[in-house]
Amino acid sequence: MERIICILLCIIGFVNPAVVRLLGQDYDTVLTTNITTTENTFAGIGTEIGLFTNLLYFQVRDGRVVGTMPSEIGQLTALTYFECTNKEISETIPTELGNLRALKYLMFYRLEFDGTLPSEIGQLTALTSLTFGYLDYLSVTIPSEIGKLTALTSLKLWTLNSLIGMLPSEIGQLTALTSLEAVYCPRLSGTISTEFGRLSAVRRFEMRLLAQISGTIPSELGLLSTLTDLYLYGRQISGTIPTEFGRLSALTNLNLESSEVSGAIPTEISLIPNFNFTWISNTRISLAENSYAAQICEKLQSCNFTWTDVSSCARCNGGRSMSNTPSISETPSISVTPSVTPSATLTASISATPTPKSTSGSNNISIFWSFFIFIMGLMIRIF
Repeated sequence: MERIICILLCIIGFVNPAVVRLLGQDYDTVLTTNITTTENTFAGIGTEIGLFTNLLYFQVRDGRVVGTMPSEIGQLTALTYFECTNKEISETIPTELGNLRALKYLMFYRLEFDGTLPSEIGQLTALTSLTFGYLDYLSVTIPSEIGKLTALTSLKLWTLNSLIGMLPSEIGQLTALTSLEAVYCPRLSGTISTEFGRLSAVRRFEMRLLAQISGTIPSELGLLSTLTDLYLYGRQISGTIPTEFGRLSALTNLNLESSEVSGAIPTEISLIPNFNFTWISNTRISLAENSYAAQICEKLQSCNFTWTDVSSCARCNGGRSMSNTPSISETPSISVTPSVTPSATLTASISATPTPKSTSGSNNISIFWSFFIFIMGLMIRIF
């Protein structure tokens, strides 16, 4: 009898009802707080996922999970991190995703979703980072409920070929947001909302390769006092650079490449400390009316003013003199040194001080004697 009891105890010890198989591995549903899998092919995320009520971290990356995302995922009420990349998950994102009230990081990347982005995503009030990338089969608009994610600091929309509609103006309610990036979403349309001027904490504002975003640059973006990097380039973005951008005291980089933005660069922007134009090539922006054109050109990484009068720009106009262009420090001295010819060294100076006497004669003598000494030394070696 005692032997039978021992055998039963051993069997019970080896059979733990809390252990289930998920994504090709065995996990204890009570003790497991972290599930991370890579480089495997699985039949799908099973409904057993809902048993992991203590799960904090869930990451499925670089493999293939074929199937659906079960609604039981909404039972992971302790979950703080959810990442799913490079999979073949069909159907829709379950609306139960909105039950993950403790979630702080959510990323869907390179998935083959065939459905919509549920409005329940607005219930994730603890969320700080939201990333959607390469969801080629997701045909959906961004729901206005995204404006309820008041803890959000990072919103990234990357290469979403089927993302349609407009970026909702409610994004302007995300006052904790520090980075807003919408890159290569060719079916996004509409204009840049004036409400985005309320993003008081934003440092990086990037809207590029958005073929159907049109209209002018809203002057309200000049209220973004913490902004350091501003990227606005698309072939239908037009108008002029708002003078209100002169208030962006933290701005260091501005990219307006390949847009229809035109007119003069406001002087107010030229005076921002540590400011650089990263790219303004292939635009209709002009330097002709800006007295600080020389200083602006020095800061450009790409200086290609295809459509503008750049007669005041040394870099764009072959190094011509800029006698009418004052420097920011108001010092009236600008030196231009042409290339040295074989017969002389010429130094042209445009300054407030008298031009020194030419030394071309003495330079010719020095060249003659240097050549003579070289020939004499060569003859001595030969003979």
